[in-house]
Amino acid sequence: MLSRSRFSSFRCREGDQKLIYDLVYHGIIYDINGLRRGTLAIGDGVIKRVLSTIDYSIKGETVIKNDKDYVIAFPGFIDMHVHLRDFNQKDKEKIETGTKALARGGITLACEMPNTVPPLNSVETINKRVEELDKRSLIDVLVFAGINNDFRENEIILMHERVIGFKVYPSTLYLIDSLPLKRLNKYNKVIVLHPEEPFMINKWFSVYDVDKRRPLDAEIWAVRHLGEKIEGTGVRAHITHITSALTMYEARRYGFSVDTCPHYFLLDSLIAKVKYCLAKVLPPIRDPSITAMLRMSVRSGALDAITSDHAPHTWYEKEGSPLTCSPGINAGELTVRLLSLVIGENIDLLYKYMVLGPTRILGLARYGAFIPGYRGNITIIDFSRKHLVRSLDLFTLNKYSIYDGYFLPCDIFATIVKGRIVYSMKDVEEKA
Repeated sequence: MLSRSRFSSFRCREGDQKLIYDLVYHGIIYDINGLRRGTLAIGDGVIKRVLSTIDYSIKGETVIKNDKDYVIAFPGFIDMHVHLRDFNQKDKEKIETGTKALARGGITLACEMPNTVPPLNSVETINKRVEELDKRSLIDVLVFAGINNDFRENEIILMHERVIGFKVYPSTLYLIDSLPLKRLNKYNKVIVLHPEEPFMINKWFSVYDVDKRRPLDAEIWAVRHLGEKIEGTGVRAHITHITSALTMYEARRYGFSVDTCPHYFLLDSLIAKVKYCLAKVLPPIRDPSITAMLRMSVRSGALDAITSDHAPHTWYEKEGSPLTCSPGINAGELTVRLLSLVIGENIDLLYKYMVLGPTRILGLARYGAFIPGYRGNITIIDFSRKHLVRSLDLFTLNKYSIYDGYFLPCDIFATIVKGRIVYSMKDVEEKA
């Protein structure tokens, strides 16, 4: 239950027990210190107090009281791979609709990929994007930069505080030498690879011919290509949206971290051929045996993170010819719920995949735990409430989904960013 007091925040000194915080949560919490009942107090965007017992004397301008064992608060969930479009692609997605959708999915921090139009591969464009994000985003957003063929430009981009690293696509794999590799670790940046070897793939493909035009071998060889390029540099590298456990094993040989997306461990080529362009994505969805093997890897905790690769397109872009319709799946607001289909109520894995893993991969400071001074982001999950996916109910701009009709086993109770509720189940219930 949500309530607001009549007091404004921070009227008293920090040491005063009557201090009014921006937000206070009373209920079950879970982080690196395990599962327990406690009280969290957030002020000025950061966690101010953490108690391992519930103390209702701690007051907040906004108060969340939870006495249900099946409603659990986690440090804010992180999605390391999203496409918010906007700029010259406002018909696909806008910053407002994209971050609203992610907030509904429990995401408090997202990492945007650089293939916007224009692309995020120059200081000027990145500055413009950050300015727009600060004005219009509901959640925290960091940016992956595209590789510029100008070494000096890449050096300047490297020092940008909102750039978390560089994204390498098949088309830019040859540009890795233009990165200041020796300085990446100094500035705590990471390389993220889209794993497809450019000389082994065909731009024109459909869900019916992926084995020939976008084969699994292309994934594995791209990992090897990156490994050879950065060998001995000490640079941190991450392989994103892998489609197979075999790709994970190859990445481990080089010490790379890995993530995957729900469509790769829930869907397979048989379903894709029925769903047509809705299932077209890069890299492509694989055969049932490959999907099953990846699903087992997810369930066993073998990966480092789960991402959405939220890639929205307009309806007409997903209804064209099998060879020309746009690749991408818009499921950013469903990732956590879809993951629960495989891991159930395993809160250890949920925390690893959506909080701890991303925090470590990105090298984030003061994220991922309930500790005073850490970011005041919280994701609250209701494990008793089911969620029916209905396309028209989605918060994303273009309301269609390959998961339409899926019945998912948990729901998001509330999403909190810097002590401010950006999504609440109560708001959805009131509109229904």
